[in-house]
Amino acid sequence: MGPVDELVEPAGLRARVQAYAEELAAKSPAALAAIRRSVTLGGGMTFEDGMKLELETVAELADTPDFAEGVDAFLAKRPPAWRQG
Repeated sequence: MGPVDELVEPAGLRARVQAYAEELAAKSPAALAAIRRSVTLGGGMTFEDGMKLELETVAELADTPDFAEGVDAFLAKRPPAWRQG
């Protein structure tokens, strides 16, 4: 992971930002919240504590309706219908 993830010409920036926002909006709100929490908390942790946090987070998410919906949608080859929140 570097300081630059993608370069975009100035004329295409607005369209790329909109496309990225739509990509994020299509993801599970619960998973995005867990990622934000892990990044926020994990920055000051040791590797071992970070791995423990990740394991706990995955276990929490695996017991949610969004997880089941994600698996079902994947197997059915359809877009998931995430819960909002």
